[in-house]
Amino acid sequence: MKSCGFRRLISAPSTFYRSDETGETIVAVHVDDCTTATTIGKHPQIYRFESDLKKHYAFKKKDLSQLSKLLGWDVRAGDTWVELSVGTKIHQLLLKYDLSNA
Repeated sequence: MKSCGFRRLISAPSTFYRSDETGETIVAVHVDDCTTATTIGKHPQIYRFESDLKKHYAFKKKDLSQLSKLLGWDVRAGDTWVELSVGTKIHQLLLKYDLSNA
């Protein structure tokens, strides 16, 4: 990832970030899967990311379309915004440990 211009996030070691004059890309990696969020504009960053990745790795792309869950997070997005929430995960944990009335 470093050779493609990405930096590892200190707060999330399996997440990488790249920003330059053409846009931004965030990649969350888990074992052999990755989820990518990119800016959309004149030069869609997703194509650049895929091209960079193909230079170093052989992979099969599987586009699952609109992301709704990611590592316990609920994800919602519009044309100009993204919302991340852990509300569902918190609710599940409260029920699991019988703390829903605490």
